[in-house]
Amino acid sequence: MAAAAAAAASKPKGQSKMATCALCQQTFKMPTAPKVHEFCYPCFSQLKQKKASAGRRSPWDDRKAKQEEDRKEERRTAEKGPGLCEEHGKKPVWFCHQEATPICEICKASELHTSHLVTPIEDAIQEYKDKLQHVAYLLDEQLKESQKQTYQEGKKTAAWKAIYRQKQQIEGEFYKLHAFLDEEEKRLLKRLKNEERETLKQLHRNLEQLSKQTNSLGEMIAEVKKKSWKPNVELLKGMQKTLKRCENVVLVKIEPVPTELSLVYNIPSTDIMEILSHFKVGLSLDPATAHPSLVVSKDRKSVQYKRAQQQGPPKEDKAERFDTYLLVLSSERFTWGRRYWEVEVGDSKEWDLGVCRESVGRKGQAPIMSPFTGFWRLWLRNGSQLKALNSYPTPLPMKLKPTRVGVFLDYLGAD
Repeated sequence: MAAAAAAAASKPKGQSKMATCALCQQTFKMPTAPKVHEFCYPCFSQLKQKKASAGRRSPWDDRKAKQEEDRKEERRTAEKGPGLCEEHGKKPVWFCHQEATPICEICKASELHTSHLVTPIEDAIQEYKDKLQHVAYLLDEQLKESQKQTYQEGKKTAAWKAIYRQKQQIEGEFYKLHAFLDEEEKRLLKRLKNEERETLKQLHRNLEQLSKQTNSLGEMIAEVKKKSWKPNVELLKGMQKTLKRCENVVLVKIEPVPTELSLVYNIPSTDIMEILSHFKVGLSLDPATAHPSLVVSKDRKSVQYKRAQQQGPPKEDKAERFDTYLLVLSSERFTWGRRYWEVEVGDSKEWDLGVCRESVGRKGQAPIMSPFTGFWRLWLRNGSQLKALNSYPTPLPMKLKPTRVGVFLDYLGAD
């Protein structure tokens, strides 16, 4: 420590900040005056001689000037910093709405912005933040609506694919009604297939459009959110373009697709009735099977519903009587073959017609009526809902409420 202190004390004043010559890059050989302490004495003497003899700038002068210019440029760059006015290097404190860009005080006073709408940059930042939030909300609502429509179209697609079961049923019915109906069967199935194909094709187009729209909205929302996170000045750049894109979003108008068949099958009544007439039988009701609330007429051709207090003495609880379901069977039993009969339902708004196995449950907790438990039924509810209760309840088209219903049984004698 002592040696270092002694060396420092022997240095001439003004030499403490530089230990080497700026020209020869060597340790000072001889001290110079304080004003020229950047050079050693020999170099300084040579420099003076060269300047006097050449009468022009020395390489050192050029180097010095270049270094000074570089330092000035560095200072200007450092003073500008990020987010400053590119033209004047000043902090932007105004926002020009025509140019959609932040500007400084000098820009605001320039001829270019004299006639423009200019507001404080803080107000513009808040205004555009509010606009971005509003646009993000609208896009989010549109995304929800798009997703809802996609879900609904998906349900419709599934419903239309279920047509296959109806197709099978139609094929079976035509087969049972003999060969002369083959041509009509093919025509109907062709129409049904075409309708199915065209409908599913349209649904596919709808889903494709909605999928593209959903992806586009998702990307736009991500872009808006990303932009809203940018620094204040950066947030305002390109704002008009972003807002215009968002405000011009229009949801795709998909072509509506029905969920029910437009096809209603009709065949000439004279032909079908001629066939059915060969299997027609007359039926009479069996009072012994009637539910206690059902009253069978004396001629056994009709039945009415009456409460217990409206009836006479209680009915005998026979083994064959239904006490769970409001049902009554006919006296005729069929073990095989084809049979056809008609039932007058009049203006009734609710009724059930069909056939059942002899062995079905009739007392207590009887099973739900379905083909699995031995019941095949056709029903009307609320005067307008007509269904065939097969393995899957099948809605049937109905232009007018029927007053007479025909039942055709094709039974091969096996359960």
